[in-house]
Amino acid sequence: MHISQIKYFIPAVFILIFEMCSNENEQQKKRNFVAKVNNTVLTKEALKSIAEKHQFSKKFGDEIISEWVEKELLYNEAKDEGVTYSDEYKQMINQSKKELATALYLQKYFENNLKAVTESEIQNYFIQNMKDYRLKDEAFYLNLIKFKNINAAEAFRDIAVGSSWIQAVNQYSNDPSKIDFIRDEFLYKYQVQPLKFLRAIEGLKSDEISIVIQTAEDEFMVAQIAAKFGKDSIPDFEFVKSDVEKRYYAKTKKDLYKKLINELSEKYKVEINGENIK
Repeated sequence: MHISQIKYFIPAVFILIFEMCSNENEQQKKRNFVAKVNNTVLTKEALKSIAEKHQFSKKFGDEIISEWVEKELLYNEAKDEGVTYSDEYKQMINQSKKELATALYLQKYFENNLKAVTESEIQNYFIQNMKDYRLKDEAFYLNLIKFKNINAAEAFRDIAVGSSWIQAVNQYSNDPSKIDFIRDEFLYKYQVQPLKFLRAIEGLKSDEISIVIQTAEDEFMVAQIAAKFGKDSIPDFEFVKSDVEKRYYAKTKKDLYKKLINELSEKYKVEINGENIK
């Protein structure tokens, strides 16, 4: 082949390869799509991703597809009606961009600057703010387990009473009849539901184990009271540690945010015209 022909042949080969890859990608998309509106497709991978985000709302695949199609139909109609060219739309897009950029910046800022809180910091915060933990109602600190049938619940209770709660929990850790296990739960009296369950644990002493309580057709509960607190009392740190940690973490984050805003106020020019606020 003559050298002058080669310089035209090589680009042609690349174009052919590109077109083959493009066609292959298009064919792959066609094979994978589960719904399509005009040229926009919902692939199996995208459907799976959306479904994972909706796992707690118990939406089925056909519901998700239906919602996706509806949104695409409305979006296409909005474009045809010129909504995407309106000043209002553009302003909202710009505002959304600012909010997204701000959220991403703050996420990165807190990741780099917000340190993990220590046990001593949490304890000191509790001591300094003990009055905030004075109980406005009676409260319980309990362990709780739920079963699908009464036989499993009664067998669990027999082991817990005969040996220990921990031993019973370990023995039933993988039991298929177990529905749920809640450990070290702090609840105010008004938070204990249903009423039948509250009545069953009200008279229990610390470390005492309840009878089996049927709270639904296929739900049987057994509880252990770790501690009880009267109204106006202040629980020991160990019983409210989780809540104290959350509050202290939130306060630390808020203080860090205020510090950031003060630093940025010095970095950038801020002007507020009070006359135009009225």
